[in-house]
Amino acid sequence: MSTHMAKMTPFEYSGFYDVPRYIRFWYGAKSYLLRCEFDDDLDDYSPEYSVFERSDSAEVDWEAVSDPLAVLIGKVDVGQVTFDPAKRKSLDASFIDSLITNHTA
Repeated sequence: MSTHMAKMTPFEYSGFYDVPRYIRFWYGAKSYLLRCEFDDDLDDYSPEYSVFERSDSAEVDWEAVSDPLAVLIGKVDVGQVTFDPAKRKSLDASFIDSLITNHTA
């Protein structure tokens, strides 16, 4: 009976409504940003995070609409991201693997 335990990755965040809305974390040798913007058409937050890969470790401007150092590599449903119980400290970043594979294919 083997139970797969995900390796949880610590993150920083800004904005919180049910889940963190702007997240930065390191996975492998790269920095990633997850952004979940408010959607005026839905009158709610987007059901997806936009996932960006950053090429350096510069500070993140959480409020910036665009980040010249960040490259959009895909989107992931908010419900597909596994957080720690408080949803404020760590997440399972393994979903990045499939985004990287799809982005470079």
